[in-house]
Amino acid sequence: MPRSCRWTPLGPIGLTTRFTDPGTRVTSGRVTAIAVHPTDPNVVYVGTAGGGVWKTVNHGRIWKPLLDRGDSLAVGAIAVDPSRPDRVFVGTGEGNDTVMAFNAVGLLLTENGGASFRRIELPALRFTKIVVSPSGNRVFAAATDGVWQHRAEDDGAGTYAPSTWTLLTNRWVSDLVYDDADDRLFAAVRGDGVYRRAFRIRRAFPSTPASRSRGSPERSTR
Repeated sequence: MPRSCRWTPLGPIGLTTRFTDPGTRVTSGRVTAIAVHPTDPNVVYVGTAGGGVWKTVNHGRIWKPLLDRGDSLAVGAIAVDPSRPDRVFVGTGEGNDTVMAFNAVGLLLTENGGASFRRIELPALRFTKIVVSPSGNRVFAAATDGVWQHRAEDDGAGTYAPSTWTLLTNRWVSDLVYDDADDRLFAAVRGDGVYRRAFRIRRAFPSTPASRSRGSPERSTR
C-alpha cells in the first residue's frame, strides 16, 4: 500500500501476504470481524475465517489467540458490550459467501475479556454481524439465515440461553445498525436492499421465537 495512505499493518496476518514470516510472525488467516474496546483503544479483538479470535492489549504490537481450543475457529462477527467491555460476543461461522466458509456452532460469549468462553446454541448457519446497545440490554445477532434479538428484561438471570432470544426475520442479513435513540434497527438484506424495524412504532419483521422452525424468508414491509 502506498505510504501516502498512512496505513500501518497491525496484524495478525493472513496466510499469503508479504508480511508473512513463519519463523517470527503469527498467522491468523483472513480477518472477518473487528471490535475495539469502548474506552481503551489499545484493546482490539479480531475474528478470522479459520483462525479463531485474536486479541491485542497494546494496539497490535502483540496478538494472542483466544480460541485455539474453542468450539469453532470460524468467526464471522464480534461485538464488545459497551456497558461491560469484558463481555464480548463472538458469532461463529464465516458470513462471506464462499464455498470455503465453515458453518456456525452458535454464539460464543466471554465475560472476562477472552480468558474463557461459553457457547450459546442459536441455530444460525453463519453469523455476519453482532450489535450490542449502549446499555447492554439489547443484543442483535445477524446471520445468513436470520436476525436474533436478546432483551435483558426477558432474561432475568442473564443466562443468554437460546430460549431467551427471539428470531426477528429469517432473511439473509449481512449488516445491522441499531439506533438506540429511536429504538430502530436497520438491516441490510442480501439482494433486497435495506429494511427498518421501528420497535416503538411498527414491526417491519414479524417476531418469531428462536426455537420455532424457519420456512422460506418472509418479505417484510419497508
